[in-house]
Amino acid sequence: MEKGSLGLSTGLEYEAAFFSSKSEVIELAKAASEAGGRYISHIRSEDIYIEEAIEEIIAIGREAKLPVQLSHAKIAMRSKWGNSTALLAGLQRARAGGVDITLDVYPYTMWSSTPRVLFPKKDFTNKTSAEFATRELFDPATSYLTRYTAEPAYEGKTIQQVADMNNESTADALMRVIRLTEEKSGSDAIAATSMSEEDVIQFIKWPYSTICSDGTFGGHPRGHGSFPRVLARYVLEKKILSLEEAIYKMTGLTASNLGITNRGLIANGFYADLVLFNPETIQDKATITNPTALSTGVEKVWVNGQLVYDQQKATLSRPGKLIKKQ
Repeated sequence: MEKGSLGLSTGLEYEAAFFSSKSEVIELAKAASEAGGRYISHIRSEDIYIEEAIEEIIAIGREAKLPVQLSHAKIAMRSKWGNSTALLAGLQRARAGGVDITLDVYPYTMWSSTPRVLFPKKDFTNKTSAEFATRELFDPATSYLTRYTAEPAYEGKTIQQVADMNNESTADALMRVIRLTEEKSGSDAIAATSMSEEDVIQFIKWPYSTICSDGTFGGHPRGHGSFPRVLARYVLEKKILSLEEAIYKMTGLTASNLGITNRGLIANGFYADLVLFNPETIQDKATITNPTALSTGVEKVWVNGQLVYDQQKATLSRPGKLIKKQ
């Protein structure tokens, strides 16, 4: 924190952090709080135990006395779809009670991670858990292995296709891909269809939510498509947000929620991080099969006042700076 970190970040659903206790996280968050930082988390569960996981992040904010943010909000369990309104009401109550809690969200019903997260109890050889995952936690027919080094023939295939290739159930196919990755010390990633669009819309509409990509250069279209997709789909097509609201959720509110100063607004004394786009032609083009396809409608991008993107090409100027806590 003394060297400029913004705060503490955790990924509690993943095995590296899953076995930590709430009290351990609170003690770490208190250290961040004392230094004027904040806490952001991929919460411990986004499916079976989502309610408890949200209560945990609220408790961390309350007990450590610092702003907290729920990262890439989602309800990734079929029988809990439609509960976004109730979950947001809980966040509102927490805010009314003095906890500065916010969230970020990307505009897709598909997430991307390791297939291991489909076993909330970390029992990767349990057939009953695998069957539960295929019924409740993702759609095997529309969920793709975007990276799979243990068996290259599986890469780009859905779990349903892997099952068909091996004449087995989708539950067995899910256990197979996890087992082979471990046996061959491979790496894997899955883009899994798992959410309701109505829940995504409710999260996007919440006044304290910001837009994120949670993306990289491949695998899931969110890395290249998130922000134009919000503008094209949820502003211009569905009119869920006004153009001004959407832009604020991508810029000024994001900077505020992360504790970043002198960025996110067009104002005297602020860094000139700017995007020039055409609202009539803005449209995401990235897909699962072409996740790095460039969006249309983005004319120019400036970072720290220097042009870095023009006519759908990078200028190769690199004026970016490490952002530290001020």
